[in-house]
Amino acid sequence: MKRVFLVNSKGGSGKSTLSVNLAVALAARGKRVVLADCDPQLSTASWCERRPPEAVALEWLVLGKLRHLSSFQAPVDVDYLIVDTPAGIRAEELAAVLVAGDRVLVPMLPSVIDLDASERFVTGLGEVDAIANGEVRVGLVLNRVRPETISGRTALERIAQLPFPLLAQIRDTQAYLLSASMGKGLFDYHSQAARERQDDYRKLLRWLARN
Repeated sequence: MKRVFLVNSKGGSGKSTLSVNLAVALAARGKRVVLADCDPQLSTASWCERRPPEAVALEWLVLGKLRHLSSFQAPVDVDYLIVDTPAGIRAEELAAVLVAGDRVLVPMLPSVIDLDASERFVTGLGEVDAIANGEVRVGLVLNRVRPETISGRTALERIAQLPFPLLAQIRDTQAYLLSASMGKGLFDYHSQAARERQDDYRKLLRWLARN
């Protein structure tokens, strides 16, 4: 089982939206996925409650606090455990639950204020022993990108200076708000427009699939 942590100390970075959309993408590929909501806002859990029964199956639970993950035993045939962590998390809090083989994804927004906070958090992650020695891999995701804007180009320049790879640029679209209101994700749809947006995840999904 691969454990994937969605983390950023800055609130509003899109952790929950990325969590559920990754879960749907992986489940659509035939993987057994469990979503663990550790955020007191319970955005991921609320989305799961809205998910229609005919949609591709996902399992979920509310852990309440990240430290409760240490006592959680997932079924042996689960492929991915996706963990939505709370805003305000510190790198040392995450370090306490990481084990070798875990993946950490840091969603970031392109605004200057968000980038300032995210860069400080990413710097702290780089000082975590399990990450510094390569036991745990970290990837970055730029959320709500508007192509060919000054803010988008500036964000890419700043992210290029960080020590971890940029795995996806998720374009800004109302489709995420509309699908979330119905407990669905981008990969529940098969229209041409949906498939074009799904391409934003191609590199990220390959990264998650690696051993």
